[in-house]
Amino acid sequence: MPIVLPIYDNLVENTVFCSVEYKRRPVVLLNENIEFVGPENLLCLITIMKYTAPKKEDISELLSKKAQAVLNMVNEFGRQLVHGPCKDVDISPLELAVIDLQNINVIKNIKNREEKTMDTIAENLPGLVKASGDSRRQYLTIRYSLLPELCVNKYLWEQFPKDFDSCNELISDHFINSLGYGDLWALDIMFDGDKLIDKKRVYNLLESERYDSEAINLRCRKFLLLQNPKPVIDTVYLGLSEPRSVGLLLDVSDKVMASMARDALLRSKEQLLNENRVVRILA
Repeated sequence: MPIVLPIYDNLVENTVFCSVEYKRRPVVLLNENIEFVGPENLLCLITIMKYTAPKKEDISELLSKKAQAVLNMVNEFGRQLVHGPCKDVDISPLELAVIDLQNINVIKNIKNREEKTMDTIAENLPGLVKASGDSRRQYLTIRYSLLPELCVNKYLWEQFPKDFDSCNELISDHFINSLGYGDLWALDIMFDGDKLIDKKRVYNLLESERYDSEAINLRCRKFLLLQNPKPVIDTVYLGLSEPRSVGLLLDVSDKVMASMARDALLRSKEQLLNENRVVRILA
């Protein structure tokens, strides 16, 4: 029997759940102030997935491989400029982040897993990775998203995508995000065996603003504090009350590790470039 979340329809089995709600939503204005607009019909989505937290060594190895892949691309591009023609290359978001460094020395340091470079990147990893040690902890990810009335109509007319990748692509669409829709927040919660850690512990961490720890990791837009995530969290806890539910969750461990590596690299970029800046001394 699939996972069921109270009052939500099962859009993508065991992964994406939705409901249509008529309510106001927060948007960030150009002056950084927050304003509520609406009310309007919104398609409210809850996406749930599980992953095994990577160790720092796993991320270091992945970054090294991607840096090597980028160096290979550079060599291949140079060869094709001479011999032509250039081929289309499928570049991942993590590889784009490596390319964005625009410093061959930094990229080579990552490829060689140079200690200072990797330590700088490790400092920008989530707390749950830093705390993982030798263990392999599992986490649940809850994503809460809002989509506009056009998507409501598609859903009601059964024209809305019903596979995970298509739903994820729509939620992450740049234009939709620019209008203030898409993900409002995402929360990782640690499993304790085959069940989630105590819900009160999650709420205590959120209320004390400890958003990045071994037990939870929160990513959100700046107006989360105007929202109340507890109803969504309560709903997910009810849906996963049976231990067998964990085995039904979509495992996105590889995608999460690549995303964590990319985010840490982007946050480390300025420091990495400063550490490898060439200083010319004029005689």
